[in-house]
Order: sequence, then structure tokens, then C-alpha cells
Amino acid sequence: VAAARRGGLAVEAAGLLGLAVSPLVIGTGLFLLVNPLIDPGLVALPVTALVNALMALPFALRILVPAAQEVLGNYGRLGLALNMQGWPFLRHVLLPRLRPQIGFAAGLGAALSMGDLGVIALFADQNHATLPLQIYRLMGAYRMDSAAAAALLLLVLSVSLFWLCDRGGRRHAAA
Repeated sequence: VAAARRGGLAVEAAGLLGLAVSPLVIGTGLFLLVNPLIDPGLVALPVTALVNALMALPFALRILVPAAQEVLGNYGRLGLALNMQGWPFLRHVLLPRLRPQIGFAAGLGAALSMGDLGVIALFADQNHATLPLQIYRLMGAYRMDSAAAAALLLLVLSVSLFWLCDRGGRRHAAA
């Protein structure tokens, strides 16, 4: 919402900074910060989720900001006239009308995150790994049939997550 308002260009630009830095660079920096304090294997999955969210943010902004600007342009003055601001406006007006875009952005972020190998490779131990890392490990052990099956599973999971999020966003969407 802050990026969709007038003067929200700075907020949108800050969100787009994720395109300027590689996720592996961010992961390496976090690894160097975390390593002296705690075992990196303990925070592997939360750090991976954080970096993946940061990497999906520019795409989500490009999907959500134009739709939010349209909704604010169409309903913003009406909301002010009805003294509907803050959470009530967000809950009753903005979110129902952005539901398809939110679902699409969530699906895109989920699909992008499913295929990430960069950050988890730095932090993961044998007990904490993502499917792309397991595929990499299987290929390194020359178990190509198992790696191919895991890659097919990754493809099916990624497409299914995208479809579920997108479909969930489009169900009962307000016009």
C-alpha cells in the first residue's frame, strides 16, 4: 500500500533492490554474520526462507503495485468519505480486490523458492536440506535415476504450489 500511494516510489525502489544483489551474496553475508554466534545448520531453513522472500519481493511488487494503485484510485476517496481508513479499509476494500494478484504473487514466490539452491547450500547440514540440494547431492553421488525422480517431484511440487496459490487467489475474488 505504501508503494501504491503517491510518493511511494522510494518504497518501491527499496523493494526492487533484491534484483541488484545475488541471493548467494546475501546468503554468504548472513553466513558470515551468523557463523560466530550460532551453528549455521540451526538457522538454515529460516535464513533460506528470508532470502527467498527478499528475492521474490521485486516480482510481487510489480504484480501488486499497479492493482493497488487502481483500487486506491477507484475506492480511496470513497473510503475517506466513509471514514474507513487503516485496517477496515484494508480488510473490506483493498485485500478482496487484490486477491487474484496476491495469489499470483504468492504462487510465483513459492515456485521461485522451491527451486533455490544458493543459500541452503551454505547453511544446510545432512538433516536440513531442500529438494534442489538433495538433487545436487544425488547427482554428486552418481545416482542419476534418483536425481531425475527428485527433479520430477520438484517440478510437480513447484507447478502445484503455483497453481494452488493462483487458484486460491482467484476464488471468491471481489470485482
